[in-house]
Amino acid sequence: MEYITKEEVEEYMDLHSNSYNRLEMLMEMCCCDTFIKDVEDFAELLGYYYSSCDNLYYYRGVVRKAFTYASLRKERLMTTEELEFLKNLPDKVTIYRGMTVEESTKEHQGVSWTLDKKVAEFFAYQY
Repeated sequence: MEYITKEEVEEYMDLHSNSYNRLEMLMEMCCCDTFIKDVEDFAELLGYYYSSCDNLYYYRGVVRKAFTYASLRKERLMTTEELEFLKNLPDKVTIYRGMTVEESTKEHQGVSWTLDKKVAEFFAYQY
């Protein structure tokens, strides 16, 4: 079994990935071709790259598996600032999912959510 370091993943991703292939490339590098040894490093990489990915609906099954594995070290999925923001949220929040009417009737929906209604509207009407 061949292992890859977090730094090697970052270097390769920064040179060769784009928003449409980033998630697939990350998963191939960390879970298929080679393996990242430390779940904490994987969680950090997933947290960092996920928010700059497009076409996540296509990869929704992979996304679920990746976050299920990374949840073993869920505190590493977020930056210090994001953890602080989460800690300061009220007990009850409204979240939005930007989707088409067609998607809303499907059994399997996408996996991205937002606190910003305008962001959800953008995805509902632009995609």
